[in-house]
Amino acid sequence: MDGYWTYGLTAESHFMLRLHSADLKANQQLLTQLRSTRLGRHLDLEYTISGVTKGLNYAPDFPDLLEKLKAAKYEGDPSTYAIMIPIRKNAEWWNLPKEERVAMMKEHTVPTVAYLKTIKRKLYHSTGLSDVDFLTIFETNNLKEFNDLVIALRMVREDTFNVQLGEPTIIGTLKNWNDIVDLLVK
Repeated sequence: MDGYWTYGLTAESHFMLRLHSADLKANQQLLTQLRSTRLGRHLDLEYTISGVTKGLNYAPDFPDLLEKLKAAKYEGDPSTYAIMIPIRKNAEWWNLPKEERVAMMKEHTVPTVAYLKTIKRKLYHSTGLSDVDFLTIFETNNLKEFNDLVIALRMVREDTFNVQLGEPTIIGTLKNWNDIVDLLVK
């Protein structure tokens, strides 16, 4: 479980939890147990996205770039900020031939390589499990570079197939659960 303190950075939210589990039932049980605590009775679950981690859908079709992605490593101190961005694609995207989607995802991937030293990314596939198709959580210390990355991604053709980008975008600072509890009870 990863915790993020969102108060003051994201409207309608004080914190966000990212639960890692191979079984959604385990996540549901943990949240149900939390809800039954004295603190949990005062919490409202505002937003939930479920997703799975799996191999990349398109990158294996451009192995030269995939090798660059694998070779790039985050450098520096542990991240301070986390940004969660859900994405939903339109039907036109899903109805394109795979070769066209691969070409656009290659174009999408090229500018990301330059940012992998300062921005970590975790992609979750959510199609059919949530109201979004993908959920990406980024971690960084450098919000300017993150902003530059998002601008670069908004300039590729693949972005035109996004029905939802953000909504909500949640930004927070990384905190452990004990720190979050301390901040909530103050």
